[in-house]
Parts: sequence; C-alpha cells; structure tokens
Amino acid sequence: MLQTRLHSPIGLDLGSETPEEIALAIVAEIQARRNQRNGRPLREKAGTVHAPASHSISMEVL
Repeated sequence: MLQTRLHSPIGLDLGSETPEEIALAIVAEIQARRNQRNGRPLREKAGTVHAPASHSISMEVL
C-alpha cells in the first residue's frame, strides 16, 4: 500500500530535464514504492531479479 504522506522533491535522480523526463522519474518512483523497492540498480541486488513465481505458468500455445 502506498504511504499516505506526500514528500518533495518527488522522482528518482535520473538527471531529468524535460517535462517528459521528469514525469518518467516520478512514475518510476511511484512504481518502486508500490512494489516496496528502493530504485537501486539491479547490478547492486543480491540474488535473483524477480521474486519466485507462486504458481507455474503454462507455456502451451492454444
């Protein structure tokens, strides 16, 4: 669940300059917060990138 407090500045430090780049940084931070992630580079993450699947997915083509 998202925190109810607002804070500023918002967005990740991506070097954004244009309105579109700033919007992307804001959306990236929102996505990270929603998924309880910190926004660090994946190369700094120990272990797997994705959480283990809770169920198997069939790869059959219909």
